[in-house]
Amino acid sequence: MKLSLGQTAPEFSTTDVYGKQISLKDFQGRKLLLAFQRNAACPFCSYQLFRLNKIYPQLQEKGLEVLVFFESQAEAILKSSFLTDQKLTIISDPKRKIYTQYGAEITADKIEKVFAIPSRMEDLQASQALKLASTEKEDGVNQAALPAAFLLDEKAIIRHIHYGQDLGDNIPLDAVSAFANQK
Repeated sequence: MKLSLGQTAPEFSTTDVYGKQISLKDFQGRKLLLAFQRNAACPFCSYQLFRLNKIYPQLQEKGLEVLVFFESQAEAILKSSFLTDQKLTIISDPKRKIYTQYGAEITADKIEKVFAIPSRMEDLQASQALKLASTEKEDGVNQAALPAAFLLDEKAIIRHIHYGQDLGDNIPLDAVSAFANQK
């Protein structure tokens, strides 16, 4: 079930890829981006992570924290080259428990759509040039999973929702920056 603006974000408790306990309550009083990516082998996801990591210091300075979810196993994520110089908190959710709480979609109907969008192909080429995505085939991931993202205020109220419409449809970083800049 998809979430709505103004709704309190569903609570979760999990660990990051390094084993550190993380819960939504830990971020009370701070703005938060929850970014649900596809998997460690997704070039669109790894490129989004690369770009997000570059602006993270400015976001953090404005009081915005970032949690990034992947449906990959932690071991697959830890082998990925996109973790180099990574400052963001990365969470493995291979059973899609938290994805389900937030209504992140799996649909084969939207897979091919990505190839008709020139900007997505530019992102794909950039990701490949930077060798960001894992080259290992990963069993158990949903090839039809779509990205989703949520911007939460200091009280964990959902203020912006982005449900991806294709494999590479991630939340625009200018929307993330604008939210971070809001008082």
